[in-house]
Amino acid sequence: MALGLYAYGVIETGALSESLDPAGLDPEHPVSIFPIGGLAVIVSEVEISEFEGKDLENNLARPEWLEAKVRAHERVLDAAIERTTVVPMRFGSIFSNPDSLASMMNDHQEDLTQSLDLVRG
Repeated sequence: MALGLYAYGVIETGALSESLDPAGLDPEHPVSIFPIGGLAVIVSEVEISEFEGKDLENNLARPEWLEAKVRAHERVLDAAIERTTVVPMRFGSIFSNPDSLASMMNDHQEDLTQSLDLVRG
């Protein structure tokens, strides 16, 4: 069972404490903050196989699975938005390891910073 990082949204580093109260997509893995430079990503660990290949096809065919995951994604974002400015990530944004998440953030840091400025307030 390989775990990956599920990304909910992007915030400024230091905008939230190290964790959020709501359960993420997998209640066994808490929601946390992954800082990268001046930005941070709201993340939690998930089982990668649940979101790829045949397992994903089977899961998407089960409305109760999809509804639970989408509601969890939204619940985490709602909790964060109550406390700070957030640029939401698309549902299903999963990174195989911290390095791949950091690479994406470094590649898009300027755009994400501008997006945070646009949605602030």
